[in-house]
Amino acid sequence: MQIIFFLHQIVTLSTALIMAVAFVFGVLTVIRHFQLKQKNVAILSGFSMVQMADRHQMLLKWGFAFLTVGLLTGLILLFQANGSLALTAHIFMAVGAWGLYGFFLRKQSLPWKGMRLIALSLLGCFVLTIIFLQHHVH
Repeated sequence: MQIIFFLHQIVTLSTALIMAVAFVFGVLTVIRHFQLKQKNVAILSGFSMVQMADRHQMLLKWGFAFLTVGLLTGLILLFQANGSLALTAHIFMAVGAWGLYGFFLRKQSLPWKGMRLIALSLLGCFVLTIIFLQHHVH
């Protein structure tokens, strides 16, 4: 149980860090999108929108993998502690964030792309931040 707890802590912290960096790339992609619409490219001239979106997607894939492991280890810990899988707000939000990211990554392989998917990923990051702060900051 100690190993699973340690793994859960490391994986959830790694997930938070990866998703935070993905959030930054998502915000930069949105900024770049609006700059291009206004024909103002001076601020982020070193980055193309495609490069930022590609990095954003790559980070989300890694973050999703870590989130999956964190969710599974968390469920194992919950089951070992309670003998059941009680659906708490924390678990509900974690599964919801996992579902959002799963939907995002699935839609990336389909033709539906763009700012809606970036907004969806930013919403997922916001949910994960709330979960992380709620669970780890007392």
